[in-house]
Amino acid sequence: MIAPYCEKRQMDLANALRAMALSRECDRRESILFRQGKGYFQMPAAGHECVAALAPCLEPGDYVYPYYRDRALLLAMGAPLSDVALAYFAKRDSSSQGRQMTSHFSDRRNNVVSVSSPVGLQCLPAAGTAWAIRLAGGHAVTLCLLGDVACRQGEFYEAW
Repeated sequence: MIAPYCEKRQMDLANALRAMALSRECDRRESILFRQGKGYFQMPAAGHECVAALAPCLEPGDYVYPYYRDRALLLAMGAPLSDVALAYFAKRDSSSQGRQMTSHFSDRRNNVVSVSSPVGLQCLPAAGTAWAIRLAGGHAVTLCLLGDVACRQGEFYEAW
């Protein structure tokens, strides 16, 4: 009885660790591309990799409103690295079809809503999504991630 659970948990942990390392490597490479003038903007995700551990807790149908440093979670949820690269360059084949600011990301397949630049701006749409799910009698989770600075913004308190 315990063995399958332990194997799944170890696999989840391995996937999270892989996503964390991959996210840090993305930071390194994006920084190089930015300095070479091949990227227009770079927002490192360093320091927020641990959110990748939340990926196994999410179910299909859950929504994620990420912070701009939550690339590791996106990767742990199964977003292909090629999609992350396309988002960095704001290419037409990216999840946003090139309409997001460079270095921003989203994932329509996993209900990861587009990252916004102003900190805390994701709080109100996340609260609205959670409310709509509740009104419809659903049981999906809405995960809103943010940094400490967002707690000083009006959007955070309005959503709260």
